Amino acid sequence: MSRSHFPELNAILVELLSELDGYESHIRRLVQEWHAQRDVVLYGEAGKAMERMRLLAMAVPQLSVPWAMVMISHAELMHNLWRVLRGATLQPALEIEDHIAAVGTLATRCRRLLVQDGPVLH
Repeated sequence: MSRSHFPELNAILVELLSELDGYESHIRRLVQEWHAQRDVVLYGEAGKAMERMRLLAMAVPQLSVPWAMVMISHAELMHNLWRVLRGATLQPALEIEDHIAAVGTLATRCRRLLVQDGPVLH
């Protein structure tokens, strides 16, 4: 991206970082509460957050690999939550660890892009 695109790129990255932060909190809550409540609304909100983040991540080609890892990890986590309904044992701390790591890797890449080639311009 040329220097003239930095404000637009930075705005996307800042928004994506904000979404990632909220998503991480949401996912932690979902996993903690899933055993007791199986709240499908809370479950559905995670999918909506993924869609918002997908639209942002698609605008930044440098995020394609870490974004793919978040999508795969998200799908695995959501699948495993539904497996609980069939009697599978879910260990929240273990199940979420890899997913949060993928989210963290994407957030780190966003931060690096924000400071690449000069100060953050937004």
